[in-house]
Amino acid sequence: MEVWQYAAATAIVVLAYFIRGIAGFGSGLIAVPLLALFLPLTFVVPSILLLDFTASLVMGGLDLKRVQWQEINILIPFSLLGVIIGTQLLVNLPMTPMLLALAAFILVFAIRSLLNLKGEKPISRGWAVPAALTGGTVGGLFGTGGPPYVIYQNSRNAPAFRHGDISVLC
Repeated sequence: MEVWQYAAATAIVVLAYFIRGIAGFGSGLIAVPLLALFLPLTFVVPSILLLDFTASLVMGGLDLKRVQWQEINILIPFSLLGVIIGTQLLVNLPMTPMLLALAAFILVFAIRSLLNLKGEKPISRGWAVPAALTGGTVGGLFGTGGPPYVIYQNSRNAPAFRHGDISVLC
């Protein structure tokens, strides 16, 4: 790597985790696509996942009493299955289609957020399965699996989300 790449990567990671510190999530959505412009996706995804895992342990581990376990327990097994699927796709798919899929995923999430699309009524817990599979797969594939979990938890109307404490659940 050249010096400018180290500097750019450092600036991107600092910005991404600054945003995560403010919002409680989003570091992968910022860091992965920007780092993938000049670093291999197969390097970027595991690196950001490791940083995100560490950040989640620190942020969530500081106040375990606030974790909504009844909401998280159903997500864990399907998330793990999704991570296995996503990791297999990351290792075995060609890079160009994966980068296009990453761009499409970010575009869809951005449009959904900008248009403030959400239902009026809380959704059932049954939606945890597709949300966790999608979040795990996208997380394993791109390191940005948070949006499906955020959408699911917001749609469940979880108490932590009503109070703006997203980091407790992600």
